[in-house]
Amino acid sequence: MKAEIRKEYQRWTEQCAAAILYDADVEAELKAMAADEAKIEDAFYRDLAFGTGGLRGVIGAGTNRMNVYTVAKASQGLADYVKKSFTEKDWKIAVSYDSRIKSDRFAQVASGVFAANGIRVWIYPELMPTPCLSYAVRALGCAAGIMVTASHNPSRYNGYKVYGADGCQITTEAATEILAEIEKLDIFDDIKVTEFAADEPACEGAETDKAAGMAEASQEAGACTARISYIPAEIYTGFTEEVKKQSVLFGDEIDRNVSIVYSPLNGTGLKPVLRTLKESGFTNITVVAEQEQPDGHFPTCPYPNPEIREAMALGMEYAAKCNADLLLATDPDCDRVGIAVKKNAIAAVSEGVENKNTDVIVSEDTENKNADTFAPENTEITATADQYVLLSGNETGMLLLDFICSQRIRHGQMPENPVLVKTIVTIDMAERIAKKYGVRTVNVLTGFKFIGEQIGLLEKQGRTEDYILGFE
Repeated sequence: MKAEIRKEYQRWTEQCAAAILYDADVEAELKAMAADEAKIEDAFYRDLAFGTGGLRGVIGAGTNRMNVYTVAKASQGLADYVKKSFTEKDWKIAVSYDSRIKSDRFAQVASGVFAANGIRVWIYPELMPTPCLSYAVRALGCAAGIMVTASHNPSRYNGYKVYGADGCQITTEAATEILAEIEKLDIFDDIKVTEFAADEPACEGAETDKAAGMAEASQEAGACTARISYIPAEIYTGFTEEVKKQSVLFGDEIDRNVSIVYSPLNGTGLKPVLRTLKESGFTNITVVAEQEQPDGHFPTCPYPNPEIREAMALGMEYAAKCNADLLLATDPDCDRVGIAVKKNAIAAVSEGVENKNTDVIVSEDTENKNADTFAPENTEITATADQYVLLSGNETGMLLLDFICSQRIRHGQMPENPVLVKTIVTIDMAERIAKKYGVRTVNVLTGFKFIGEQIGLLEKQGRTEDYILGFE
């Protein structure tokens, strides 16, 4: 083992016991690895990498792990970046977190660091999805936002996503500047921190008189906690209303009694997804009980990615029992969705002929193109889990694109210069669908931050309404 690695390990064992940000789990792990050079080396051979996706790593002790000290160091670097890059009135950061192990603690640690640096902090009072964080950044006029999550990684991981003032993940340029600030810091000696304590706004206004005065408070530790407030309920409500506005039904009547099975995969999606669906009139919803409540151990889906069948297996069993029309599942920070439908439903759309996988006959009703499946009289339609098929991201994106475009044209709601934004790894058929409807396609590098960048450019040109859809 290199001498500098052993030296850093020894420093951590000494500093952690006396640090303000004491974590008993970190101290215990440091003691446990004392005689294991391989573990020490893996935990300390480098600093946890920081990039456009922020931090992400295994939870544990060491510079190459997610813990209160590495989170605090990243937060100090972000605070220094914000103070150098923005005027004082814009020194505001929004914070959210998911259901992962220690996510709430990491969010509180970050908030304490920001407050100790004179930055106004807005934090959700409970776990909230990544899209809610992005919305809060914009709605509260923040310079940045952080989301404590490791997205759909296994339970032993956690992470720290950073968002810019536009609500999108930071650009490569911003990440480089933030990293430069982080690398200047000693993880124990250069971090300003105060204990977490938040006040609730006196009313639903984003800035109360009391909150406005906090921005001018003393920067001494005793006043730091007064700079942390819970994000008011109206921000969450505003987000929900904006989601509902994205509907392109334009008054069309549809069957809102469709049977839906939903799983938040033990993450953040339960409340916001159910609220949005129910407020939109969809109430025939069954939630997968084993995956309903937040649980960072993800006991029934060790790899909580709703795009893979293993994570959706339990939901598909529920769907079969309920004979559901649709299965939806979201990943832990609820910015990724998995969808499953009956195979015979796909056959109904694509063929309108007998589905060879079931005993159900699909009718092609020339007078009613939305005709339901039917079976012989007195025959009950049932389903099994293997009769459900997962839709890929490409399939979902193409279906959405075709539906959005057809609805906009039918109702006279298509903008004059519509734009689709997709990444270079997205199926080329999307561009052909867009061309059919007169929609221009913009291809970008892989990553939603690049899609967001294009939306930002349209926004600056006053062309927000021209944006139709973005997917990869």
